[in-house]
Amino acid sequence: FQKDSICFRGGYIIYFICLGLGFMLVEIPLIQKFILFLGQPLYAIAIILSSLPIFSGIGSLLSGKFPQQSVISRLKTSIFALCILLLVYVYGLSSVFDLFLGASALIRFIIAVLLIIPLGLLMGMALPLGIRLLEHDGPSMIPWVWGVNGACSVMGSIIAWGLSLNFGYNFTLCIAIAVYGGACCIMLLKPSRAEQKVLLHNT
Repeated sequence: FQKDSICFRGGYIIYFICLGLGFMLVEIPLIQKFILFLGQPLYAIAIILSSLPIFSGIGSLLSGKFPQQSVISRLKTSIFALCILLLVYVYGLSSVFDLFLGASALIRFIIAVLLIIPLGLLMGMALPLGIRLLEHDGPSMIPWVWGVNGACSVMGSIIAWGLSLNFGYNFTLCIAIAVYGGACCIMLLKPSRAEQKVLLHNT
């Protein structure tokens, strides 16, 4: 993962590909799963498509508060926590729905938003923290990874619908976990700031 190497450039490109695909692989099946809980497709679409971007934006804002020297460790931690949270949702979301299914519409709306908050915060941190790393490691790549991420977001929505219709929503969420896990593994290969200083000192 040395600067200007093929591994360095390829690692970052794959990382942002994973983020673009992963976001849509989470968003699309969540819309479908929340339809059953909220009772109307319009409610589920409105809540997911508003809450997820809003709290992702808040997560992005919070990530800007992290000191530069801790960006790598915070990035690894946030993606790992996201994978664990998605795994919990795959196996536990239906139980939460069953618990509150008889509640009023307002309570179900509030529960839905509360369930989205941690996902949005964690998903929103991954991209800006990656950009902050590139600002230090290779600023010339930033336009490329933005373009790759955007293109994969569009592709991800199509892939998510196809997977959900053919294999189910939980399967699609599991694929999202694998995709975000791949992004985490890529960043695990990148040394921390302290390790980088040691490497530079030794060379």
